[in-house]
Amino acid sequence: MPSPAPEAARYRYAAITVCGIWAALAAASIWSPDLISDTDRTQVPIAALSAPLAGLLATAFASVFAAGSPGERTSNEGG
Repeated sequence: MPSPAPEAARYRYAAITVCGIWAALAAASIWSPDLISDTDRTQVPIAALSAPLAGLLATAFASVFAAGSPGERTSNEGG
């Protein structure tokens, strides 16, 4: 069986990385402790509020890394 093309493997690893990022952020959001105020016992889930922004940034970095990583070039244009 022939090995998969480098392009397909690169995007497969990128998809696995993004799924891992969001799974880790979901676990952190679910199981992290809440910030509880002293006066009226209000619970603020800090990790659940900041996880989407962290996931957005981590996904963007992983996508840029996957798009910019070396692979097979099909034409001589651009590099």
